[in-house]
Amino acid sequence: MDLLGRAYFMSGQYKLATDWLEKAVVADPSNAGYYDWLGRAYGRRAETSSFVTALSYASRTRENFEKAVTLDPVNLEALSDLFECYLEAPRVLGGGMDKAEAIAARIGRLDAAEFECKLAEIAEKRNDGGTVGSLRKTHTLAPVSPFDAVCILPNGATNGHPWFQDDSLPCRLRRALGSRPPACQPARRMRSCEGHRSLRQLV
Repeated sequence: MDLLGRAYFMSGQYKLATDWLEKAVVADPSNAGYYDWLGRAYGRRAETSSFVTALSYASRTRENFEKAVTLDPVNLEALSDLFECYLEAPRVLGGGMDKAEAIAARIGRLDAAEFECKLAEIAEKRNDGGTVGSLRKTHTLAPVSPFDAVCILPNGATNGHPWFQDDSLPCRLRRALGSRPPACQPARRMRSCEGHRSLRQLV
């Protein structure tokens, strides 16, 4: 059932995808992957439906992603999908930057590279891309995150800069992680961030 649901999803037949994936979660309600794919399918239905109908599908998208993460708290795909949902959905539909940051911190405990990707997406959403971009123009090495920017900037260079104040996003996420940031590897370039932005059209 779940394979049929995925096949219909890949072919763009999202109603049939949700029909079969709903059957899959009924047959195996403990399978986080089924809920994750069901959330994706409802997200696509939200994109391709009228505004009124899309609101219902958007809520189901979030609910299924949340269920997937509840069942499997270390499932990176489900965490990434829930992160995208929180980042893109308006607060009235259960989204929110604070929720996205909390999920990003959880991802950071599992995958440092993916954490950097999520930091970049949050910065882009906040329209803070110019901050990191200006740092890249100033220095020959390109930091992949604000953490890496701290590693390569001269001592004191970050004083007073909003990225690095105690209440800045990197510092809040560092505290949420409860550990030191990922090791600095400035030679790397930011990788492509693949995400399911199913709710973008509703924002």
